[in-house]
Amino acid sequence: MSEKPVNYSHLYKLAIFSFNSTIIYLLAFFITFIAQTLITQMAAELSHIKTVYDHFILIFKINNTSSLWTVDSIIFIFASGPFLCLVIGLISLRVHRLLESSKDYLSLFLLWLYILSFNRFFGAFISGVVTHKGFGYVLNWIYLPFNAQVLFAAGFLVALMLIGYFTNRYFLHISFSQTLIATWHWQMVYKFAVAIVPILISYVFLWFFDFFKDSIYEMVLQLCILMTVAPIFRHYSYRKLSVYKKIIYPAWSYIIIFVLVFCWFYLFTML
Repeated sequence: MSEKPVNYSHLYKLAIFSFNSTIIYLLAFFITFIAQTLITQMAAELSHIKTVYDHFILIFKINNTSSLWTVDSIIFIFASGPFLCLVIGLISLRVHRLLESSKDYLSLFLLWLYILSFNRFFGAFISGVVTHKGFGYVLNWIYLPFNAQVLFAAGFLVALMLIGYFTNRYFLHISFSQTLIATWHWQMVYKFAVAIVPILISYVFLWFFDFFKDSIYEMVLQLCILMTVAPIFRHYSYRKLSVYKKIIYPAWSYIIIFVLVFCWFYLFTML
């Protein structure tokens, strides 16, 4: 039985779905970023190191030569965020598996949440090796040889790509149309709209608000996301999936939550 051709209605719904995926991606991004930043701030306060915010960036009000910088305090401060994100990623992955039959936007949110959370652990190691910042401080202070750092970074990059490889079917699982993912060509278009477009638009959004200001660590970390989702661009037999037609509409609840979260954190870090 031949599939119905893709028409204007499919593309219109895909545009809305791509927009919703972008909003949900940004929401998941800021949830993981805020969680990592706040736990890092708490760890610094517990180590008697004062902190302030400078436009999204957490600044430590202490000299680099201060006696408060010890091996224990550095590991505690700069490793707490990535390990918290690892826990968030494991929890969101578990919940996503439990709700695998769900085809609403909650499934998409959990999908982005665990991808971004894992990136803030595995990708943080890679970015730390490249920039010698963030997680990189931990690696330097435990005197891990550079060759070992590169070896671990390569392994973590493979881990990220495996995460992307195994999420391929989940991106297709939330599709609103069997027709749109029936052929290799349209399946790639769908994946680009749902997975790549949100990442690219988020880069522009974050750049507009100077999120990457003086933070090459975050730049490298975000590039790791592209490496994570790259493996999804392989054809997956849609006949193995259970895709149902549904009405596509703007995800207003996620839009409102994202606006509230972003405005709160933006004002919080600016005041």
